[in-house]
Amino acid sequence: MITSNFGTRMGIPYLFLDPEYMGKVSFYSFFIVGFATGGFIMIWQITSYILHSWRFPFLAAVREPFLKFNLNNSVIPFIYIVVNVIEIISFQTQSEKKTGFELLVLIEGYLSGLFLIIMITNTYFFSTNRNVLSWIKKEQIRKKTIKASRLQWGTTFESDNEHEVNAVRVDYYFSSPIHIRLTRNVEHYSKMVLQSVYRQHYFNSLFIEITTIFILIGLSSLIDYPFFRIPASASVLLLFAVISILVGAFSYWLRGWRTTVFIVLFVVLNFFSKVDSLKYKNQVFGLNYANQLVRYDSIHLSKMCDSTKQAQDKAQTLVTLNQWLANQKPGKKPYFICINVSGGGSRSALWTFTVLQKLDSLLNGQLMRQTVLITGASGGMLGAAYFRELYMRNKDRSSELQNKQYNANIAADLLHAVTTSIAVNDMFIPWLNFKYAGQTYKKDRAYAFEQQFNDNTKGILNKRLLQYREPERNAEIPWMIINGTIVNDGRILMISPQPISYLCKPNYENQKLQQPKIDAVDFTAFFHQQNADSVSFMSALRINCTFPFVLPNVSLPTIPQLEVMDAGIRDNYGFETSTRFISAFKEWIQQNTAGVLMIQITDFNRTNISLENNEQSPAAQLSNPVTNVFYNFPEFQYYHQNDLLNLLDQSLSNNLHLYRFEYTPKVGGNRASLSFHLTYQEKSSIIEAAENEENKRFFAEIKNLLQQ
Repeated sequence: MITSNFGTRMGIPYLFLDPEYMGKVSFYSFFIVGFATGGFIMIWQITSYILHSWRFPFLAAVREPFLKFNLNNSVIPFIYIVVNVIEIISFQTQSEKKTGFELLVLIEGYLSGLFLIIMITNTYFFSTNRNVLSWIKKEQIRKKTIKASRLQWGTTFESDNEHEVNAVRVDYYFSSPIHIRLTRNVEHYSKMVLQSVYRQHYFNSLFIEITTIFILIGLSSLIDYPFFRIPASASVLLLFAVISILVGAFSYWLRGWRTTVFIVLFVVLNFFSKVDSLKYKNQVFGLNYANQLVRYDSIHLSKMCDSTKQAQDKAQTLVTLNQWLANQKPGKKPYFICINVSGGGSRSALWTFTVLQKLDSLLNGQLMRQTVLITGASGGMLGAAYFRELYMRNKDRSSELQNKQYNANIAADLLHAVTTSIAVNDMFIPWLNFKYAGQTYKKDRAYAFEQQFNDNTKGILNKRLLQYREPERNAEIPWMIINGTIVNDGRILMISPQPISYLCKPNYENQKLQQPKIDAVDFTAFFHQQNADSVSFMSALRINCTFPFVLPNVSLPTIPQLEVMDAGIRDNYGFETSTRFISAFKEWIQQNTAGVLMIQITDFNRTNISLENNEQSPAAQLSNPVTNVFYNFPEFQYYHQNDLLNLLDQSLSNNLHLYRFEYTPKVGGNRASLSFHLTYQEKSSIIEAAENEENKRFFAEIKNLLQQ
């Protein structure tokens, strides 16, 4: 992870190289990560000591046996610490442009936390662990030993023969970092005495391990308080520590039976995971799961978008379109502006916001007023939703939208909150609850994501879906259709406060064609009885960017159970939805507008071909059939949608204008990662991309087109 050889596409290395605490990368954030790193190292040392110290009988006769074991078993931790410091220095100087003094402060924080926990742990063992001589001298301790020796299960000395066979010969050992000593012969000591010494050490170790587990539980229960939201990498290291504890416990107590018991436990847990009452399912916050479940079948889908319902919904939408037309400047027909934004995590969120900000400035604050529809996927929708809300709050102060603090807000970190929740909460079953719209839900990484995004955007998007109905219906702001993908059957879940049943299947003008299949679900209509209007707008946005594994699949109150994921699985650009909307009102558009202006904001350059070397390892070749399809999925959609674009242009009598703003780093620059975390350099790269020659040309052409 720290060398960027694992999880780079998801920004995992940033968790370790650029940790945040209380929204800042500082001495304290690195101190906490250093403390957690030291904690993980010491748990690893303790687990190793419990499992293997009996192989070195001489340790029982030395002072501070754990300290000696720790010192002689520190090659791997030492290498890790050195490499980590080197990687931090490299990353902070190159990507974050830290000065020498700033870097010194960060490294000092990391090493201070690291050495503090190591010192505390070793001091604890120094004060509690005794050697053979001190054990023999203490009569009270000897009595406790005799009592403890009756507990034979789990002892590391099953027999003298096993001890003799598996003991490792050691002639010399480090007694300090700069001193080497000969080992002491302990054959004259009773095996039971040696066994008692080690058992006492193990029980002392147990205190440290139990403390670590309680720390993890405590962090999960206090995740709502920013002070206790430690950096994600620290949470991950604590999780690794707990895993080490559990693995060590399995090995110590079960020994030869550990593999068998592990398999049995896996089978049992897998069986009980099928029991609905024991399943954990992420839910849409605000949706009522207690009411009767909706049957998801062809009958109910047909009722949702029958011809009568479609006609009513279209008529209501026409009222909005006419209001939008009345809001435009008189004297000439306006362009019907549709904005499509692509997925791409925080990279796409910042890119989308930056382009909209630039366009709005060129159009004197009139971009949102002239836009009819915004749709798309994932991070792009986060940026678009934030910009739309800011416009609604600052209609009379368009210059306020150019405030660079807003760029910083939308680019703020989301990855740490999600990863922390995974480490301290979601790896187990989420057990804390919260209430929203009168319903009770679990606190998980979806909750953490929404809370962090809400904090980043200063709470202005913390609304219910219903609260956007009137502003959209009165054409005060553009419509925003937020999509998800129903993974069970591939249909689109369309979330909008407006009735949009006419978008749930293609509109064929040729009646001779076979009746089109329903391939989308109008969320508010289908889940009307489940209070769909009360759904959190933040939850709708989160559904839209439910990237696999990063955020949990969303379960819906249906029979059979439906799960929803990222909109990008079906339509990463929002093009399918906007095309269907334009087609539904083609006649109105041709009569009342100068044409359609489609603005696409994508986070990838589609004109450059960059293929990796085909010479790959056997392991990489095995994964290629899956990974190639996964990473090229947006490309497949792009090629297909180019054909749709041509057909749409023909249906509009060649009166379609398309401008595609693509995030292209300057020559020699690296692309920002597909992640919910952006470095200083990546943020600069994204903002600078708006000024490249092609994008500047598109900005100028759009301005000329709309001001003719």
